Order: sequence, then C-alpha cells, then structure tokens
Amino acid sequence: MSHNYVQIEGRLTGDPELRFTKNGDPVLNGSVAVWRPQRQDISEEDRKNDHFFNFTVFGDVAKNMAESGIGKGTMVILSGELNHDTWTSTDSSGNEENRSTVKLFVREAGVSFKFQTVTGVASSKEKSSNTGKAKAKPSRPPEDEEDDSEAF
Repeated sequence: MSHNYVQIEGRLTGDPELRFTKNGDPVLNGSVAVWRPQRQDISEEDRKNDHFFNFTVFGDVAKNMAESGIGKGTMVILSGELNHDTWTSTDSSGNEENRSTVKLFVREAGVSFKFQTVTGVASSKEKSSNTGKAKAKPSRPPEDEEDDSEAF
C-alpha cells in the first residue's frame, strides 16, 4: 500500500483566489514557487531551478487562508496530495497535443517563518472587524548565509 502525501515550502506567486461552490463551500486556488537547492559547486546559472506548483484548498483551511490576508511573496508550507492530470488539446491548426500538469490538493497550510515575520494574526475567537489579517514581510537570506536545506 502506498500513500500520496507531500509537503512543499515556497513563496506564493500571487494572491490566492477564493471562490465558492454552488453549495457555498469555499475553494481557494493559487500557485507557489519552490526553489530546489543545488550543490554549492555548480554555477549560478545552473542554480536557477525554480518549480511552480498550482494548488487547491477546500473547506475551513481555504476560508482561513483567505481571511489571513497572505498574498504574493508570502513563504508558505503546504501539505497534501499530488494529483497528475493529463489531457489532449487541439491547436488552431487541428494538431493534437498531449498535455499534463501536477496539482497539489492542500490538506494543511501554514506560514513559514524561515525568512519572514508575520504580525497581526488573531484566532477566530479574538477577531474583530479590524484584526485577523496577517501581514507578511518576506525577505531573502543574506547571500553569505548558509541555507540548511538538503540538496537533492
């Protein structure tokens, strides 16, 4: 028996978009950029190895993420299941092309404090009309700081 469960840490590429199903259930969609660390002895050009993952969040986690006020540039940690979709598209000339994408269905999400601070987050019991919005201040680590991420 195998289990499909992954955890991704990366920066939001834009503000996540909250929508609702016909039944009123919240669904949040977004994209995250993930830097894949490389060995230190390779060139700077070869280190440019970002990957982009689309994600979807359902239910209370979607609602809570939307209400937190996080947006583009916020470093997040997303945990969930990967889904690989394939389809055939037809271009204007009638040529068919096989296409595919990998999407993360998020079960749990959080803000990473590795390179940012977040202020102003209140629990749902403490929220008023003026509180509860997170303000993330993303930053990059200093160039001379060693990244403790494992290389792949």
